[in-house]
Amino acid sequence: MSPAARPTAAPPCRPRPLRRPVRAIIGIALLLLGAATGVFAGDADAPRALVLFPEKDVYREAADEILRYLRQHGDRVESIPLPAGDGDAQQRALERCRAERPALIITGGTALTADALREIPDVNVLFFMVPNAADAPFLEASGPHRNRVAGVSSDVAPSEQIEWVRHSAPRTRRLTLFYSERTRRTAEALDAAVRAAGVESVLVAARVDRFAEATDAAVHNGSDGVIMIPDSQIYNAASIQHLLLWGVREKRPVWAFSDKAVKAGAFAGIYADAGGVGRRCGELAVQMLAGKPPAEIGVVDCHTPQRAVNLHTAALIGISADDARRVPNVEVFGDKP
Repeated sequence: MSPAARPTAAPPCRPRPLRRPVRAIIGIALLLLGAATGVFAGDADAPRALVLFPEKDVYREAADEILRYLRQHGDRVESIPLPAGDGDAQQRALERCRAERPALIITGGTALTADALREIPDVNVLFFMVPNAADAPFLEASGPHRNRVAGVSSDVAPSEQIEWVRHSAPRTRRLTLFYSERTRRTAEALDAAVRAAGVESVLVAARVDRFAEATDAAVHNGSDGVIMIPDSQIYNAASIQHLLLWGVREKRPVWAFSDKAVKAGAFAGIYADAGGVGRRCGELAVQMLAGKPPAEIGVVDCHTPQRAVNLHTAALIGISADDARRVPNVEVFGDKP
């Protein structure tokens, strides 16, 4: 065979270099795949739930129980305490939530819950220690966030409140409930429970700068006592002191919403157990992380309340506190000179 007819070896096959636009598209796709599947080590350790709460003892106690419960169940969770009045710290926490997009955001208190719902769309929110939940704007039936929020309020169930009233002062026949527009629905729910228990109830609109008018109304309507509803439009240090002195002067019991008020002179009180609220919130968080919709949970009242009675005040207003002090775990004040 002549040299001209001899076959020549084909040149080695070399892959063509990818054009820059193609390389860029593939690179972006790999990044998105890594983010979605948790390829990066940091994603594997990212918390599934973030707990945001004001740095106050009552929120801290509840948050610690939430963290403990979730960690016992193997969920990755991290807490972010927020110093009181530090708007920048709150904004940084919310920005982190937006960036990390955890499966669940857990918030303490009304204001922080409202901010989280407004600023972090499409992430479920579970709240704890929200007072007067029936009046919370973000729980309006027609509200834009209603289907992605649930939680545990700091409200004691109305039925338990009236049960404590009847146990601690069995002769009570008529009660006054002070309310403002901020707590109207909460007062109406309590009013319904009081009436269902066979006790008369009178709703009296009140405000902090004209509080004496409210206590005058309680005298005129023949009230046997007052159940306090936590409301900053009604109660501050001065109005609470006025009510407690009124109760002693008129010999009418006042049932307070905190142990501090009972210690200061209220006849008795029933209020949320922060640890119990945290444990219940932890249970709900596990359910939501497992896929349970917030709408199926709704709002849960505190069903592990704490109770207190002031023996000194009881003696001053002429009511026996013997039955009340025998209740298990009741906190007793006024028993020492």
